Amino acid sequence: MENDDDSPWMHDDDMDYDHHHHQPVASTSAPSAGARHEHRIALQEYDRMAGRYYDEGYRAGITSGKESRLQQGFDQGYAISAPLARQLGHLRGIASTVLALLTTTSGAKYSSPLLDHFASSQEKEGVVSRLREVVSMLGALGQDDVVPVDQEAEQHKKEHDGDTGESLATMERIQMHQLDSMMQRLGQRQGSLPRAKTGLEECKQRLQQVLDACGMGTLPLEVADDSNAMTL
Repeated sequence: MENDDDSPWMHDDDMDYDHHHHQPVASTSAPSAGARHEHRIALQEYDRMAGRYYDEGYRAGITSGKESRLQQGFDQGYAISAPLARQLGHLRGIASTVLALLTTTSGAKYSSPLLDHFASSQEKEGVVSRLREVVSMLGALGQDDVVPVDQEAEQHKKEHDGDTGESLATMERIQMHQLDSMMQRLGQRQGSLPRAKTGLEECKQRLQQVLDACGMGTLPLEVADDSNAMTL
């Protein structure tokens, strides 16, 4: 992905990009020590929330890869599922962080670079409404929606892992579904109706439109090519 010198992702005095958790974060500059302290606390919360989405997405990729016990099968499963699952976690982290910056009391104090791009409060509310839809859509996407279930691998797993393997897999799926539900609630207003599921690519496009409206540039979604697959 080419660097764009005009993109806010590339400037420290506007919106920095957290390379550890793959999310945009607000500038750390503040007029006083007290404000800087509050700022750090707020960013730690956003970092924790977005980081959890990213880590769970990565774990989903690992889980999908390990469905096949043979090394060749694992390599193939990992190469397909891990990048997609990580990308889902990545998108969730960015969307939830921007939503927090635009809608929470603490986030509003540090979101002036974003707010400068809105001509009116009505325009901001329109963008927030679109962002809530994106967050809800990302929450509705589960691992099986991003990476189709390999029925042959599932059967192989049952035969070799038995009840213990099935129990562990069930626990992981329950944890992922709980996280998905939390993400959906984050994006929904009270009384809003559930939306039909959309694909990962459409979610990415809609989130990009929101970031464009906020003047935040292109999504930094280059996913490294994991050509050297992990060894079982």
